[in-house]
Amino acid sequence: MELLIRTAGKSDYGAVHELLCCLHRLHVSARPDVFAEADPMTEEEYASLLENAGKFTIVAQEKEGGVAGFCSVTLRSPSERPELKKRTVAFVNDLCVMERLRNRGIGKRLLEEARNISRRKGAESMELTVWSFNRAAYRLYREMGMSERSIILEQRL
Repeated sequence: MELLIRTAGKSDYGAVHELLCCLHRLHVSARPDVFAEADPMTEEEYASLLENAGKFTIVAQEKEGGVAGFCSVTLRSPSERPELKKRTVAFVNDLCVMERLRNRGIGKRLLEEARNISRRKGAESMELTVWSFNRAAYRLYREMGMSERSIILEQRL
């Protein structure tokens, strides 16, 4: 499959929104105690995302088709606490590939390009949160060389 990885544009909202809704449904289904039935991103929020200099969104487009997946990243300083070193982190907000196109390397290509862009923008590391129920995503991130830095534990009361 030939793919073009490119910067997302305003015209990609429909496809990105569809992917986000699919991802959100997965989260709601697995953790309805945490995730609410809601629109994960309005068109206005998407437009704002594209205009924010501290963020970038890329899409994977099939050569003869539409958007196959996307990745959204925020460049940020993880803390202003004096005991932590100041550094720029690329935080992956979302990474999603159309279900029918998964396991074809699209997620890997998106993550590789997000890493390259993040390096060029001065990021020293890339971080993300993956929910424990999303084993496929966890495997992808591990295959891509990511490792656990911290673990969030919870106890329902």
